[in-house]
Amino acid sequence: MAKRACWLLGLLLSIVALYGCATEESEEGRQPSGSGKATKFVSEDFVSGNHRATSPMSNSHPHPIMETERGYYYCERSGRMSFHFYDKTNHKDIVLCNKPECKHDGNAFCVATNKKYTPGGCQLYNGRIIAVATVFEESNMHVKLLEISLDGSELTELASLYSIPNEDGALAISTDLLIHRNYVCVLLGIANPVSLEETSEYGTLFYNLETGEAFFANEEALSHENPRWDKTNAMGDYIYFVQRLPRGHQKLHRYHLTTRTDEELSLLTNFSGNYVPLDDNTIFYVRGGANGRLCVYHPEDQSNVEIGLTTYEYEDERGETRVAQLNIGKLYSDGQYLYTSSKLYYGPNAYNGTSILVYSAAGEYLKAVPLPYPGEFQTPTLSEETSLLGEAEASGFLALYFLNDKLYYSWGQTIYVTSLEALLEGNAEQEIAYEVLTNLSEADN
Repeated sequence: MAKRACWLLGLLLSIVALYGCATEESEEGRQPSGSGKATKFVSEDFVSGNHRATSPMSNSHPHPIMETERGYYYCERSGRMSFHFYDKTNHKDIVLCNKPECKHDGNAFCVATNKKYTPGGCQLYNGRIIAVATVFEESNMHVKLLEISLDGSELTELASLYSIPNEDGALAISTDLLIHRNYVCVLLGIANPVSLEETSEYGTLFYNLETGEAFFANEEALSHENPRWDKTNAMGDYIYFVQRLPRGHQKLHRYHLTTRTDEELSLLTNFSGNYVPLDDNTIFYVRGGANGRLCVYHPEDQSNVEIGLTTYEYEDERGETRVAQLNIGKLYSDGQYLYTSSKLYYGPNAYNGTSILVYSAAGEYLKAVPLPYPGEFQTPTLSEETSLLGEAEASGFLALYFLNDKLYYSWGQTIYVTSLEALLEGNAEQEIAYEVLTNLSEADN
């Protein structure tokens, strides 16, 4: 129960939450509706590399990169309607609302700031922004699916996904919104702030954009008995997720979208929760922590291969060759290569910075590419022995996004971009894509 309490505390800090008092549950008021405006959607595959299933809490850009030919879209921060558009041509950041004379002050007609909605996650899908949000009314809380037009002209409720009476507790939606092949996956939680451990409930809601059907992954919508889904990803017909168990154990599962069956994958022991699918039959994962061993699982024959530790040779200031172990940060894939990030230190008190580690589809370590970006961590005092620290310890504030043959990476409010071609050649560029403004007043209205 303590694990559940910790999760809910983190959830309520990093995602959207609305509070209430606990009383007897009303089953009638807790049903998925799926009702909404009929809109035509074409199936698209989720871009696995353009995703932060668990963003650092202090990272100001928890959502995926939403890029079009004209520019970039972003929500200023989770928990508040504050949508922007950054124009690539004139380098202007504007509030995403084209209503004449709109003050962008949260009024009911403002597409970008309508304070009726408290948004969680969002994705660019089928040439529009799809977002999930909560709506608080006098007696009920609702989970809504929103569609925002890219010209800022319209904000539409696509569907009312789920509702509960206010007295049932605090309804929370995760920023981890995933849309894959017209299925929207929404992670939900309910907690009572008075007795967090006893009342925590979890549920995973799906909504089909093509048919308008809403359904839950488990028999009960939200329940103490439902597994908590974490670190979702998608590939082929499956949604992948990590299930946390007592005593810190973690299991990797996949949920089949058409048969609606849940399968636990038979990984080697001591799974860290760090994984990424590269293709339908290749799933990379880590045993142990940041200094763990890289492994690969093949679902077709249920085989596991432990690739093991990766070492890195370098020459220290004395001209002597040394060997250091490459620690493994969060895993990413662009469908062809495997990536992670590490902090590299050479010799006593000599600081080198962050590098992107590149592996082949077979798990062969290829290279470490220095990643130029400002705001590096203060140089630590090191022992004479060289150490490499993985993303989990030293680069936890660095978010990576792989999209359209480019790598985006964020530091603070700034989103940088480099081509994958330059990265793979060992010459990562540093170019600012856009700045995430922290105040709507800074944008051009």
